[in-house]
Amino acid sequence: MKFLDIALKDMLQLSRTLAFYIFMFVLPIGVTLLFFLIFGGVAGDDDSSFELPRSTVVIVNLDQGQLDTFPGFAASTQNVSGFNSDRDSNMGNRLVALLESESFKDLMS
Repeated sequence: MKFLDIALKDMLQLSRTLAFYIFMFVLPIGVTLLFFLIFGGVAGDDDSSFELPRSTVVIVNLDQGQLDTFPGFAASTQNVSGFNSDRDSNMGNRLVALLESESFKDLMS
């Protein structure tokens, strides 16, 4: 019961201040209006869908290491389908091969 008495007393004291009404009414409405002004034109009224412009991605492979220097990793990738030990001799080449694969292109588009 003491908890409710203290809570009611605090709410009564807060309701007597201007800051209480600003935080309860003005601030939420102001933030909502701000987001409307910032993002209001995205959906638009002309039924046009929002589309992001295409980005150009440049892959720079500066990896100089070799997978055969990591025997545990090289052994675990020997039975992986699509692993070409000549072309994919380091992790940079494997990453480039992944990013250039057709399945990844479908995923990104």
